[in-house]
Amino acid sequence: MLDTTLDTAIKVCLFGAAIVLAWLTKRFIEDPWILRHRAARLRFVLVGVAVGMLVIALGGLGLHSQVAARAGAAAEQARADAAGPCFGPAAIALAACRDPFNRPVKDPHMGPENEYWGLPADCNQRDDTLHNKQPNGPAVCDFADGAPDAESVWLVGDSHAQQWQAAIVELAREKRWNLKVSYSGGCPLADAPYVGYRGAVAGPESAEACALWRGNVADFVERDAPSKVFTSTFTAGEQIDDGSGRIQLDQYKDAFSRYWKRWADSGAVVYAIADPPRNDTVRDRNCLAVSPGNPLSCRVSRSDALPPDPIAAAAEAAGEASGDQVRLLDMSNYFCDSSHCYAAVGGLPIYFDADHLNKQLSMRLAPTIKELL
Repeated sequence: MLDTTLDTAIKVCLFGAAIVLAWLTKRFIEDPWILRHRAARLRFVLVGVAVGMLVIALGGLGLHSQVAARAGAAAEQARADAAGPCFGPAAIALAACRDPFNRPVKDPHMGPENEYWGLPADCNQRDDTLHNKQPNGPAVCDFADGAPDAESVWLVGDSHAQQWQAAIVELAREKRWNLKVSYSGGCPLADAPYVGYRGAVAGPESAEACALWRGNVADFVERDAPSKVFTSTFTAGEQIDDGSGRIQLDQYKDAFSRYWKRWADSGAVVYAIADPPRNDTVRDRNCLAVSPGNPLSCRVSRSDALPPDPIAAAAEAAGEASGDQVRLLDMSNYFCDSSHCYAAVGGLPIYFDADHLNKQLSMRLAPTIKELL
């Protein structure tokens, strides 16, 4: 079995190899056999086919059992590791956990338990009173069991807000919040026209859909007047253009502040979550899967992985203007030291994919976020 993540290139190569092997076996094995045994009884042919299918089925079953056994062993090992005090981001705070970024990773491969986007089953409600049946209405997680005086809290943004969902849901359950969430992947929740993603120009339909969503969300939150709003945006990948000709950092700084001011004026404390360090643009995304025993081989310069962050700049400016109603949540110290940023902490992979956090990592940062509120 390949000790790496099956990315698109590997999958294409494997598909091509399968086609070539299928043609070769048909051309040089199946066709000659059929020609030589054309007069053979149909029963013999069917028996041969049946035996062949049985062999393949048994082989597949054996492979499936092997994979299932490995997955079960990995899950069991992960549970054992998770019980230790030095596993994951907790290793940063404990002096006894030496070299937290250099602890071997037992299971670097991401599975369903690492997917950051899934909401709990009890978070699929829709609240039409908030959005008046407009598109992209929020999902609601009522952990207060309908209590009329429950604290209303929002988590909004693109997928880089959604990657913090596991941590915020943990807090919402503990504190019995009435949590509302709304996301739009690839769409910056900022008051400025969206023009492109990772250098590719956005089509008119994408730009229009993004504008509709972000306008609705800004209104939903303001109308609800919550106590807290958590928000984040993938500023490194999403481009805006307010027509000023300024650099993206300055445009985002003002565009964020306009929405955040509206929410703060409605009574909310806005928690702007700094974007984690870059991943696929500064290191091979498969680095940790290839070298789980040597996580330091995947480290990169802090200056490369953490360029100036518009979210941090906007939060600093808006916080001063709003009397601390806008606050920055920066988890960088759990991903980086003073000189480098890493792919794992305390033996736990930081990233799920090219640029999103591992759900298990996000969930384990809930206590840290709680302390910062």
